[in-house]
Amino acid sequence: MRRIPLLICFVFCWLCGLTFSMTQAELEGYLALNYRNVVYVFDPLTLEILFANERACEYYGYTFEQFTSMNLMDISLLSEGDLRDDFNEALEVKQKPIIKSQRLADGRIRTVEVHGWPIEVDGETRLFTTVFDVTERERTKKELEKTLVKLTKAEEMAYVGHYELYLSENKMVLSKGAERIYGLVGDLWPIQTINELILPEDREKVTKSRKELSQEGDRYDVSFSIHRADDGALRHLHSLGAYDSVNHVIFGVVQDVTDQKKAAAELKARNDAFLWTLTVGILTISAIAALLALSVLKQLKVGRELLESKRKINVQNEELQAANEELAATNEQLAATNEELRATNEELNAVNETLESSFLEIESKNAALEKIKAEFEELLQQTGAVVWQGDLNGTFVSLRNLHPEVMRFTEADMIGKMSVYDLHPKETREEFRDFITEVMRSEKTLINYEHPVCTRDGHTRWVLSVWFPTYDERHRSVGYRGINIDITAKKALEEALIKSKEEAQAALKAKSAFLSNMSHEIRTPMNASMGFTHLLLETEENPEKRKMLKQIEASNRYLLNLVNKILDLSKIEEGKIRLREEDFNLGEMLDRIVDNFSHLARAKALDFFVKREPEMPVIVQGDELRLEQILNNVLSNAIKFTEKGSVTFEMAAAPIENSEHRMLFKFKIADTGIGIEEKDFQRIFDKFEQVESYLTKKYGGTGLGLSITKELIDRMKGTLRLDSSKGKGTTVFIEIPVTVNGKALKEQDENTLPETYDLEGIRILIAEDNEITQNLMKRIFQRHGISVDLAENGQK
Repeated sequence: MRRIPLLICFVFCWLCGLTFSMTQAELEGYLALNYRNVVYVFDPLTLEILFANERACEYYGYTFEQFTSMNLMDISLLSEGDLRDDFNEALEVKQKPIIKSQRLADGRIRTVEVHGWPIEVDGETRLFTTVFDVTERERTKKELEKTLVKLTKAEEMAYVGHYELYLSENKMVLSKGAERIYGLVGDLWPIQTINELILPEDREKVTKSRKELSQEGDRYDVSFSIHRADDGALRHLHSLGAYDSVNHVIFGVVQDVTDQKKAAAELKARNDAFLWTLTVGILTISAIAALLALSVLKQLKVGRELLESKRKINVQNEELQAANEELAATNEQLAATNEELRATNEELNAVNETLESSFLEIESKNAALEKIKAEFEELLQQTGAVVWQGDLNGTFVSLRNLHPEVMRFTEADMIGKMSVYDLHPKETREEFRDFITEVMRSEKTLINYEHPVCTRDGHTRWVLSVWFPTYDERHRSVGYRGINIDITAKKALEEALIKSKEEAQAALKAKSAFLSNMSHEIRTPMNASMGFTHLLLETEENPEKRKMLKQIEASNRYLLNLVNKILDLSKIEEGKIRLREEDFNLGEMLDRIVDNFSHLARAKALDFFVKREPEMPVIVQGDELRLEQILNNVLSNAIKFTEKGSVTFEMAAAPIENSEHRMLFKFKIADTGIGIEEKDFQRIFDKFEQVESYLTKKYGGTGLGLSITKELIDRMKGTLRLDSSKGKGTTVFIEIPVTVNGKALKEQDENTLPETYDLEGIRILIAEDNEITQNLMKRIFQRHGISVDLAENGQK
């Protein structure tokens, strides 16, 4: 179906006393599709042009940006007051167009017919305006009016009138001249009334001539007599006519020839008298010879009078001929006007087709609106939403979908008797009233506002509400409207969640305290075990015993690493991890990592490749411990899950744009290990997760390393990315921004060798409450020639 212009909907809504409402996007879409008519929308208060279609910009000669930044006064020739009066009058008299002159961009003045309808765009009142250029029509109309004035004068002079006989309606339209001829007042008469004025002996002749003209196209040239309607005088008429087969209309002229007939009769009577007198004179010439001269003179006088009458008739005939010529010219203009009317009729037919289609679309839209209304009612029932309206004092004017079983109030209890504020708890009612009044005074909509309401039996329920002000046709505030949804259950759930959160936070604190205490309790004996193992390794030469001691040392390190990971995870969960910004030697840290993992790779017969850009800075600012922890976790996983092949460690740095002392460190760790499927990429960063359960048994591990690594990288504002496929290895890309400190680098270069001290002979005091730790520290210091005194605490 052809898309129907929204203009028809505007007219329909306006005639029904409604205001058509649409969004700005819908209006712009309609203007884009309406390319035939000149259409624009303006603010009735400021007269600013807000929207326009392409045809409007083309007609007025402006670009879209120029035209929508203009005021109606820029194109109007009227004063602002007259312009507003015209629009107000047009809006009061529905569908009344305004005819006025407007100025185009090139300075030309055009006459336009303006139709305006009020619409709402996103809640704001606007005037939707359609403009038609009627310059040529108005010019033709003025010329036609001048011609009609001349025609009326000609009709008066020649006792002539014209008429239009509409055969399908049996009605005749008379001109002023025709009204005078028939003695009628008014231009529209039934044909029966006209026929009754015709003498009975002429009536059939006139009717027959009309029928022959309309059916066979014969010439309509008929003389007949009437009794004039106003005074009953007998008048003799002569009429000529032409038939319009398209519109089934006879166009004709009628002339009152009573005076001409009277003059002709008088002339004939005088001629007859003259001939009779002449004959008698010849027969009696012998008897009345003396009177002959006198008779001749008398007849000559009569002849002169007859000649004068004939001359007057000739003059009248000449005037009538001139009037007929002017009437013919007028008929030509009327024919041209008739063509314009025919074209207008075609346009009206097209408009009628559009109207018919529009009404069909309106019916379809009404059906859609009914469906939306039904869905809205269903939505109200499903959500339990209450729709209400109140006056300026908040007193209920209307209620929909009220739930008496919940509120213990009926509509009769509330409408006109209670206000929205009466439902609020007394303790905060005035503050609530002041808050709502202030928001509504600002003409804003209050959305998703949660507040309590009281039921009749004193229980408190919570509602989620929307408030917005309402206005009359003059945009004066008349009250509020709102929607309330009962969220009491949701509120109770939120309170339960808050309580659960508080309990979880308390449990988290208890866990943190427990882990901190357990860390101390575990680390103390473990450090002692690692220390004594290290001392034994320094003195033990038996290979079998050294092997067992190294296994003990490796187990201790594994347990210590596990404790550290659990503590790190706990700190991350509590948000207690603080990254340090300290200068450190990046080169030494990387050397340490490379040296450590080179040994681990060789132990598994793996190739370990290292690629480091020579331009990488040496001294940087950051958290050395955490950066080393990140790289250790990723590299240890690469070696752990690679059975054969190689592990590659690449390092590079790039300057960060618009940052003088910031660089982006890029690390790439690639292995030829077991690989990961893409669907498992996210899982490996979850706590205590490994891709397959059997991997835990085969390779060991807690599943915490990558989770901690990801959290640390995020806190450093870096990124971590995986590229892997199962059975083909994994590549990890890490990018971390760091600060490069030039001053620290210079100081480091100047002090590359640290000072060393001779500690032999020094005496120190160790305050330690753990006897095992006391013994370990004493042995370590004594190996360096240091005398040691022990105490359980600082007080002793």
